[in-house]
Amino acid sequence: MGSNTLTPVSSPVSTDDIDQHRTASLGDWMPRNASSGAIEGKLHSLGSAAVPWLGGYLDNLYLGGVLFDPTGSGGEVDTSNAIVSSATRTTSAQPDFLRASGAAATVTILATTTDLVYTANGTTATISADLAVTSLTVAPAANNTCLVDDINLADEDSTKFLGEEGTSIPVDAMGSELTSRVGQYVCLKTANNEYMLAFIESTTKLSKCYRGYFLDSSAAPVFRDTLADNDTLTLMSLGWVFADADGTTIDVSYVSPLYEDTEPASGTTDDYWFNQDLQQWNRYSGAAWIQVDRMLLGLAVIDTTNCVASRSFDITQGYFDHNTVECELFSTTQVYSKQGRSQLSVYGNTFYYDAHPIIWDIANDLESPLTEQASTVYYLYITETGEHKISDKRPYDRRSNLKGYYHPHNTWLCVGIAFNDGSSNLTDASTFKESDPFIASDFLSSTADWNNLTTAGLFKTSGTTYSNAPLFDTDTTGFLVIRTINGDTSLIQEWYQADTGDKWLRAYDGTNWTMWDCISSNPQSVFIEKIDFERRSALDTRIQEAYFGSGANGTYPSDGDIRHRGLYEIDTGTTAGGRGDVLAMQRGVQHSAVSKFYRCEFIASIETLSDGTNGFETAYGIFSAGGSGIGASANTLITFLQEDSVNSGNWVCRTDNAGTQTDTNTSVAPTADVFQKFRIETNRDATEVKFFIDDVLVATHTTNIPTTPAFPLMGILKTSGTSTRSLFLDLIYRQMEK
Repeated sequence: MGSNTLTPVSSPVSTDDIDQHRTASLGDWMPRNASSGAIEGKLHSLGSAAVPWLGGYLDNLYLGGVLFDPTGSGGEVDTSNAIVSSATRTTSAQPDFLRASGAAATVTILATTTDLVYTANGTTATISADLAVTSLTVAPAANNTCLVDDINLADEDSTKFLGEEGTSIPVDAMGSELTSRVGQYVCLKTANNEYMLAFIESTTKLSKCYRGYFLDSSAAPVFRDTLADNDTLTLMSLGWVFADADGTTIDVSYVSPLYEDTEPASGTTDDYWFNQDLQQWNRYSGAAWIQVDRMLLGLAVIDTTNCVASRSFDITQGYFDHNTVECELFSTTQVYSKQGRSQLSVYGNTFYYDAHPIIWDIANDLESPLTEQASTVYYLYITETGEHKISDKRPYDRRSNLKGYYHPHNTWLCVGIAFNDGSSNLTDASTFKESDPFIASDFLSSTADWNNLTTAGLFKTSGTTYSNAPLFDTDTTGFLVIRTINGDTSLIQEWYQADTGDKWLRAYDGTNWTMWDCISSNPQSVFIEKIDFERRSALDTRIQEAYFGSGANGTYPSDGDIRHRGLYEIDTGTTAGGRGDVLAMQRGVQHSAVSKFYRCEFIASIETLSDGTNGFETAYGIFSAGGSGIGASANTLITFLQEDSVNSGNWVCRTDNAGTQTDTNTSVAPTADVFQKFRIETNRDATEVKFFIDDVLVATHTTNIPTTPAFPLMGILKTSGTSTRSLFLDLIYRQMEK
């Protein structure tokens, strides 16, 4: 009922007596004092426990002034500070009422066509005509940049998402205008003219980013773009636009607002603080925090001259995380929901799909103005009106406020993901899981070096010429998952082989990669043997030893290495020509007759280098059963060799076929008592051999490659002097295609 006071009826009854009841019934129903008839809050109930109402049909229910969320997951809504309604984008209900000028330091609140309605500290205000906010503070022109600092970044498509989903953007050379904003959100312009919202976590790290967050002066989204090492990121001026409850006063702050339960100790004039305990905005006057009746509307981006972009904040309403939709591939053009009955909530609207699946058809449902592209990751959306959309735009994580993953520039909920292959056929589709922080973000180039892949995500793989991948010279169709650890340089790579289901794993500590390990219980694609010398009482039974000379021997050292706990020591003894060899007995095959690729890896260190008097030769490689073993006359082999008197003591890569050799000086020298990793890879027809030291390709041979059965051997041979020299072995690893 209306807010007018109801008075006792006079005698005779007057027109006013009748009109007061009509006026009251036309307005909101209010509780009243039974004696005076005046409005009096919290006095009466609607119905009672003994005499309840049969039902209530409401769009919204407020309890204690807070919008009630019936699912228990929508969270409380602060209706006393809210954007109620506004102009929206033509493509969805995405609010779009802040418009950058593009030609002046001005942002305009658009309200002529559609009112902007908001509440500020419980007071509802309406702006009904466009309102220009002029003379915005422009961006600094100096000391205003930083550089992307990651040598592995080279404009890969996956770099468009760096800084999102718990990842960070490493930076350096940060100017003072940026260092003074550590702990704040800023807008940065990339070398490719993208505007991103980013949190300056430290002088070397940006995080909590929303890439491609803003709309330009023509209302078009400025999409995410790629990043490369040493790209320049330029600071923009970022204005936080507040509207007063009077409907005319607009204030812009250029410092990230604070959200705290207690009053901050200090501030700078025009800083804003939201008192989360009282749900009120406060502004710092220069001397104290003063409560103001204002509402935060959105963001304005200003370069050194003009306002160039903006973002309007979302409508304040109840959002729910209710979603039972699961997706699966139906055909090369369609994805279906698995269930015939499903339901979900999109931007506050609940949809029920009964007795029929949801269908995404790439021929009909692509987001305008997209056209179908091969080798592309697509995302499956439901709009706020229940339509089906397919987009190549990866969603934002909006779980904190919208309760889901949403399209970057539309009010569409992402529920699935699909891959369109090189033939423009949908080949994979799955449910978008909110609990999974990894979203397929790229198809890897067929020549990618996997040691350079450090961005967290899920990647589609397909090729035969990758570097440092689990398999080589064979089809590597599958999925690569990269998981970052604690936001630093450490990470894990997991690769899932599509045709066999085998799972491969390796880790990176910021400096070194571990070897790929097939962790499937019964690998379908490869034979793997790993000898790590962890047995302490006896040598591994897969190993055969050979020693020549006085004191030549093999033993487990009493003191290990924290990074190489399982070690085996080979000593030459004191005899000139003293020698020790360790051979892996279960022979690997690498010749063309069997058409199988072969990989062999060794981790080892030389305890003491040659001093000019005590010389020796070291070899790690694959030696033929019919060859002559280690030494000057060794033949029929593929190996790394090192001798102080040859090529300045550098490691030499050698292929030898029955005595005819090809040698390559790697220019890489050993360091005393430092472990190095050596890898040899031969292709399927034994026409090419690649040599790697510490995962870096140092030589490729296509001549004098032996084609007879061979096995791994590591050995050391004294060439001069009488002092014992030692070789420490940590690992022998073999991998051969089944």
